[in-house]
Amino acid sequence: MEIEYQPSDGIRQFAEGSNLRVDADKLGQLAPVIRQVGAHAASSWDVHDVDPAQVRISAATAGTVPTGNLDLAVLGSQHAVSPNGLYGPRDSQFIAEFALNDWATEQLGSTRLEIPVRYVRQLVKGKGKVEAQPRVFGNLANDLLRVKSAQDRRFLIRGSGDKVRAVLSNRYRIFDNHQILAPLINALSGRIDADHLEVDTFGISDTKFHLGLVFKDHRYTGNPSYGGEQGKHVRVEGLKPGDDFYGGIWFSNSEVGDGGTVIAPRLFRVTCSNGLVSEERVWDKRHQGSQWSTDFQAVIETELREGILAAIEATPQFIEAWIQKTSQVDEDPRTRLKAIGKVANLTQLQTQQLLFSLDQEFEATRGGVVNAITRAAQHQNLIEDRHQLESLGGYVLNLPEAQYESAYDADKVLVEVAR
Repeated sequence: MEIEYQPSDGIRQFAEGSNLRVDADKLGQLAPVIRQVGAHAASSWDVHDVDPAQVRISAATAGTVPTGNLDLAVLGSQHAVSPNGLYGPRDSQFIAEFALNDWATEQLGSTRLEIPVRYVRQLVKGKGKVEAQPRVFGNLANDLLRVKSAQDRRFLIRGSGDKVRAVLSNRYRIFDNHQILAPLINALSGRIDADHLEVDTFGISDTKFHLGLVFKDHRYTGNPSYGGEQGKHVRVEGLKPGDDFYGGIWFSNSEVGDGGTVIAPRLFRVTCSNGLVSEERVWDKRHQGSQWSTDFQAVIETELREGILAAIEATPQFIEAWIQKTSQVDEDPRTRLKAIGKVANLTQLQTQQLLFSLDQEFEATRGGVVNAITRAAQHQNLIEDRHQLESLGGYVLNLPEAQYESAYDADKVLVEVAR
């Protein structure tokens, strides 16, 4: 079936920059971010208020051979209107079939239908010598969908192109990347030029949008030639000469139920370009409650501006934590990194990258361990893996000394974070 999709005026305005108060020729490094977010929005669609009885799950096939993937079909009586635009054919009845991505499959099975997630994964993907049984999962899901329909449940199905990317509760509050990026850029007004702001990293995965920014207003330095604050340089007692930092933020948002909209303070170590994300969030907005009012962008812009200022104000405290904690001696940092890799559920390759990074700038201290983690973050192909390691570095930095020293306690705490 051919999809008929008409992007909304809101997306067109975003793509044209008409809802930004920053001149197009001054967007600098944010321009490609806007293009990618706009393209993502223009390919997305929603079907609202779906009765679970109208949903059918089937094992995808190539001819008569199962592919191991799943398809979701929606039967309805009218086309669906989403905040992003109009989706669906114009006839009175339609059946649209789409491939479920991994996130939507687990969300449907474990969250909407309450099947244990390990069983969902085993049926869909197999485990060890146990072969995948997607048809068994499809039959089970279809039975449970009828049960949920009898309980008057309703779903919001979100897709992109020919794929379903989320199966959510109809109470989910939509707050999409293009809706948040415009007020975020407006809130950054006055900082958007090469001397003040750098887009260090950004990307959109199946579940999240990530944006790592570096603020170059102030360079925090241990260089003794500077005293107090001189121009852009701020002398910080306790920092080693050459160990300079910029402040910044890590911004993330999920359109599919994998967390809310978050701003966290971020340190950027100039000498090695390592980023370190704080575990302390200065802004955290959940996708819950009633839908946003028509003036939400103005309200959110004010909150974002306050969150950005809070992140900037947190930078000296973040650096102070660095000074206090990184000098702690670690007699066996390699063993520490292996333990961290295990309890944080890192892949074997990622753990090897931690050890390689440690050897590049070996230091038998907590600082050496944190630097190894954040250096390895730069070599991740996926934006979410980079965010995971930068956040893990911030968490390891902030562990109380006794917990860092005790392998048992540290492992126990890190396991909670990994979950």
